[in-house]
Amino acid sequence: MRAAGILVFCLFSSILSTVTSLKCQKCVAPINECEGEDVKVEECKEDEEFCSTVVFNSTITKHSVNLVIKECSKREQCLNGFFSATVIDGRYELSKANCCHTDVCNAEPLLLEKYEEFQPNSLRCPSCYAEDVDSCEADRKVTCVGEEDQCVTVTSTTVAYGNFTEKHTFQGCSTNTFCSYPLGESQMGDGLFQFNVTTLKCRSAHLPDPDYMW
Repeated sequence: MRAAGILVFCLFSSILSTVTSLKCQKCVAPINECEGEDVKVEECKEDEEFCSTVVFNSTITKHSVNLVIKECSKREQCLNGFFSATVIDGRYELSKANCCHTDVCNAEPLLLEKYEEFQPNSLRCPSCYAEDVDSCEADRKVTCVGEEDQCVTVTSTTVAYGNFTEKHTFQGCSTNTFCSYPLGESQMGDGLFQFNVTTLKCRSAHLPDPDYMW
């Protein structure tokens, strides 16, 4: 009788686990190309409580990136909101992220504005960019756009597709949300993209031409 009870409990637990497993769309593709056969629906692991979508467009790195990633995510991997940064020499990064927790809730496209649509907002920050070093000296200023109201310093390493590695550092303008990126190692797209942010410092941006040195 006891053995039968244990069997029933195990069967019930198995059924319950199947019923409650979250399902999310999965896709890694250029923006506007996550559709049709490129999109799969995957069953999430037990510790993946959210469906996520991240869309980003970056010219900061050596190779520009224009990508959307949909997948199952752990709570600590979830980001929400709009993020932007502006650096010297026309470099910028835009991204938008959303996490949700019902089946296939990341099916809707997440639209990302074009950088050219953002207007200067009268704030300026010291700016520089360098590769393969831990810091750079900001000898110029860059004009902030849109909601950017922070002066940011970032050093990070990106590994993409397992065979492309780039370490870069920059100073420039950013949104306050950009300053919430987690320090340390993280990944997206089942490890296709790995990040290690070793420096992330922000301060409130000053009005034009501030007499300020880092």
